[in-house]
Formats: sequence, C-alpha cells, structure tokens
Amino acid sequence: MVGVLVMLSGTPALAAAPVAFPVPDVSPGRAPTPTIRELQEALELRPGATCLSAETLVEHVRSWLGKDEVAVGVRIEVEGDEHASDAAVIIVHTPAGVIERPFEHGPPGCSDLHAVIGLAIAMAIDASVLASLGYDVIESPPASPGVDPELPPLQARRKVAPASPPPPPRKARVRAAAALRGGLWLGALPGIAGGGQLQMELGWRPWFELRAGVLGGRGRPQPLGSGTVELGLVAGRIDACFGVSRRRLRPRLCVGPTAGVYQALGRGLTEAVTVVRPWAAAALAVELRIAATKVFAVDVTLDALIPFIKPVVQVRDKDKPGMIGDAVTFAPIGVVIGIGGAFTIR
Repeated sequence: MVGVLVMLSGTPALAAAPVAFPVPDVSPGRAPTPTIRELQEALELRPGATCLSAETLVEHVRSWLGKDEVAVGVRIEVEGDEHASDAAVIIVHTPAGVIERPFEHGPPGCSDLHAVIGLAIAMAIDASVLASLGYDVIESPPASPGVDPELPPLQARRKVAPASPPPPPRKARVRAAAALRGGLWLGALPGIAGGGQLQMELGWRPWFELRAGVLGGRGRPQPLGSGTVELGLVAGRIDACFGVSRRRLRPRLCVGPTAGVYQALGRGLTEAVTVVRPWAAAALAVELRIAATKVFAVDVTLDALIPFIKPVVQVRDKDKPGMIGDAVTFAPIGVVIGIGGAFTIR
C-alpha cells in the first residue's frame, strides 16, 4: 500500500516515503503451523528391565516445568537397561542440539528412580529449573567457533560441524548368577519324591544364558516283593537358556542334557539289594524369574525329564527261580515343580 501524507499547517505539501504493511496469510483451508505439543506426545519410553512408566515420568517432568507443553522440536527418549533395574539413558532432542545423560546406578526404588530421571529431563529442557532448586545458573562463556552457543549448560556441548564419528559399539556385558531351588518330583522317581537343584549361570547376550548345575532327589519307599525299595537320584546338567526381560519379569526356556546315577536300596527282602546304575535324560524347563531387589530374584520353574533309557528295579520270584517276581519302573517322563531364589554375582 502506498500513501501520501499531506501536512495542513500552511506549508507546502510534503510527499512521504512509501510504507509497506504486512498482509496476514488468510489463505482459505490453511491451518496455522503448531509451535507446541503435549509433553506426553514428546516422550518415547523403552523401559527394559526397569520399572519406569511413561505416565509417571510425565507427571514428574510436568511438576518441574510447571506446564504440560513443550516446543514442537523437543523429543525425549528414555531407554531402560535390558538387565539392570536401576540403569537407563535419557536423550533429549531440542532445536539447539542433543543432550544425553546415562544413569548407570540409579536409586533402587521405583518412586526415587522416576523422580531423578524426571528432574534430569526437566533440566535438559529448561535450565531455569536449577534456579527453582536454589542453585545459581551461571551463564556459559562465549562458545568457540563450530560450537552452538544455544545448547543448555547441562552436558558437554556437541560441535555442529563437522559431524562426530559414531561411538564404538558397547562390549557385551557378562552377567553371573547362582540359583538354589527345591521342588516336588512327580514321575522323575517312582511315586512322589522331593529334591533340589543348585546352578551357576553366565550370560553375555540380553537373551541368552549358559548354566551348569546338579540336581538330586529321593523318593518314598516303594513296595517290592516281600519288602520295599528306596530310590534316589543324583545328576549333573548343562542348559542353554533363552529369555526376554519385561521390567521385573524374565520368562525363559531352557534345554539341555542331564546325566548321573540312581540308587535303589532294598529293605525286608530275602537278600540285600543295593543297585547303582547310570541314568541319563533330556531336560526341558520353563521358568519365570521375578526380580525382588538388585541382587535377589525369585525363581518358579517347571522341568520335564525324559530318560533315554527307562530304569527298572526288579527281584526274582523265590518260588520260581529264573523268573521275575516283582519290579518297580520309572515313568517315561518326569516332572519337577520347583521354587527358589537366584543371587546376582555381577
């Protein structure tokens, strides 16, 4: 728009310079570009083995920031460790750059862990949160060339250019644990028996453990001929276990061979009977590990033992020499229902 200003004070008219006025964009059907979005939409959470909850984190961040919205360019990533319940990494993307903060050993309690991570996210978004805690916010000195001066003073500033090389891949973290369980044996020995297992585990992949251990059980006396027989079993086992972590839960499937000896001790028979024979089986286990603390977890297990050779304990008929008078046989498949504890070594 071009206008001419005429001053009516008895002096000649003066022509004013052209003045341009901005015209708002009123194009039909074009919505204004949003500049803010909900805090809940900006948060991406992968809890891993931690107890982190997106809703609880949002509540903590909102309480520190005093608002429910963040700029459209802000994106928050929180990734919990696959095995440690107190470890996580937060990455906050802002228009000024990226801020990354790892937590290797956070508070053990769920409420405290949410509070610490929520405060770290709030400070990454708005450094003035420090002032609300009673700290003085010190202005950063002028940045050197190639460094963005708008990055918040919470993390070492990243150079805008040139792009830094990708970080080296993390080395596999070795885990070690010991487990002790007791259980009820059904069919693994004739009748109903009781026993236990002691195992050591090593893991170097999030989804895999290799373990070795021993198991042993003893059954109730079984009638045999004119007396009874007591049976016991001791064996070693090696298993490959495959599982996933879901916060405090870790379901697993384990499979491997088992080998040892069984013993039969006869009582009340015409002649003493003590038999020790080799025993071997394939073991298949379905397990659930429930983390109670950082170093202790509860194990609930269901094992299936499938003998390669079905043992038989027998006595001869005293009236018919050469003939089998009575026998006790093992079931074709044994089941062990166990419960116990696992202790993290590292």
